[in-house]
Amino acid sequence: MPSLRPVGRRMGRARRLRPAVSPGTGLTGHPPGQIGLALFAAVALFAWSTTAGAQTAGPPTMPSAPAATATGQKLSFQARLDATYTSNLAGGNDQIAAIRQVTPGDVVYNALMSGSFQLARSRSEVFLNASASINRHAENQNLDGADYTVSSGLTDRVGPCAVVATGSYSRNQTAPADLLIAVTKNISQVESANGSLTCAAGPLVTGLTGSASKVTNSGAGLLGNGAQSVSGSIGYGGETLGIISLFGQYSQSTQSGRPQTGQRILSPPTQVGGGLSYQRTIGKRLVGSASVSYVHVRFSGLAQDGIDASLKMKYQLGLRSNLSVNYSHSTQVASSTQASQANNLNANLSYRLSQRGTVSIGYRHATEASQLASALLERSDSVLLSGTYSLSSRLTMRGGITAERAHFDGGLPSALQVRQNRSVTENLGLDLTIGRNLALTMNANHSDRSADLQQFNFSSNSVSIGLSSTF
Repeated sequence: MPSLRPVGRRMGRARRLRPAVSPGTGLTGHPPGQIGLALFAAVALFAWSTTAGAQTAGPPTMPSAPAATATGQKLSFQARLDATYTSNLAGGNDQIAAIRQVTPGDVVYNALMSGSFQLARSRSEVFLNASASINRHAENQNLDGADYTVSSGLTDRVGPCAVVATGSYSRNQTAPADLLIAVTKNISQVESANGSLTCAAGPLVTGLTGSASKVTNSGAGLLGNGAQSVSGSIGYGGETLGIISLFGQYSQSTQSGRPQTGQRILSPPTQVGGGLSYQRTIGKRLVGSASVSYVHVRFSGLAQDGIDASLKMKYQLGLRSNLSVNYSHSTQVASSTQASQANNLNANLSYRLSQRGTVSIGYRHATEASQLASALLERSDSVLLSGTYSLSSRLTMRGGITAERAHFDGGLPSALQVRQNRSVTENLGLDLTIGRNLALTMNANHSDRSADLQQFNFSSNSVSIGLSSTF
């Protein structure tokens, strides 16, 4: 089932807050009325794990020991070459193109090589995935670059316990059209490491997890961040009752890249939380979980308390359709300020039309810490409709439409920085299998964006053709 592409992957937003104080203004550069918003953004920055793989402040997952894995090893590689013409690579009007020193119309050539290795034994498994791509531009050589990604991990069962450890590193260049500030090039690097230990003894299940992550952005006006967290849980239950768990977590975060003007920098924000969670399988079609927790966030002399609640559900409506819903609500209260609230929702519905075709629709609403140095929070919505249809055993057609909007709150607005953004993207593609290991891919794409700054309004068309081989 195709997943909904989060609006937040655009590099117009930030994921961390590093506050500073100056006499009479509270947080650096912000009037007292924004202290509550800034503290709420500090809580939101702990939820950035979607990108970097860090654990959030919610209840730890309570899996049982993994099932036995078929033994053996698997090694595979994929090579891909493609060429893409884009009518507006600059992501704005002529003024933005001039500031970014980008020629709007360009042809981009991409060469990618990826590989994966998996080694499985009866009680353990090890994997390694790696990819590297090189991008070359016919007109904009200043945008030439390379992207790299590597991830590895292992799972093992030791008696009644299951051990999971993973790590990853990625280096990717952000396309100018995805940047909501007037910078030409941004290199984003993400490092993460996660580990968990889960043990089951009769009806008792205990868990311990830890994570560390770091994100850096090279573009001026974009933030870098880091986070470390540890959490523990103890649960009781079975197939009939489900699992009810008590959990607790401690987290700390840091941020870099926010402009400073000499004010005192606060110590990194820390978060302590704990709560109750419940998860259960109802029949063969419905799996659900719910949790409620208390969180306390503290800076140097600044504190905020809150209640978080979440509900997750996955339901198989029938042989042809599946529905998944994730909902969370947060209420945060800081001293001498009004309560701040946020709702997050992620819903996906997929339907299999026949053995040849599927349709999927998704909706996402999120309140997140901004990735821009000039904003604190970003509130976003996105809707995705997509589908695939096999015209024959060798030819598959796919298409989709995505509508997104985002609004940035708080902070100190800077010149040529978008505060409100709307975009619509339509795409259509064909995949043709040639022989046993060779495939031809063709894509057409149209994008429109409107923003509160007309310099960032643009329309763009692109077409691409690619050839890939798996061996």
